[in-house]
Amino acid sequence: KEDGTFEETFEGVSKGNWILNGNQLSLTVTWADDPENIGGSNSPVILELSESKLVLESHDKNDDYEEYNKSTFIKVTP
Repeated sequence: KEDGTFEETFEGVSKGNWILNGNQLSLTVTWADDPENIGGSNSPVILELSESKLVLESHDKNDDYEEYNKSTFIKVTP
């Protein structure tokens, strides 16, 4: 889907939503331990997407640091 919501899918996140624009993914999350702290992402790029796997790459830079991340999410069924 191009946009949607999720709940309790990653550790520490109670809910969130995503917006997909091409291969750019924008995430907004609400943290379980601090519901007032709603955070956005740095719009990671989708490197791979299939029925069972999502691979994201992101880059974040400010005055204090520069960070590159590559995250792989694998669908787990009970």
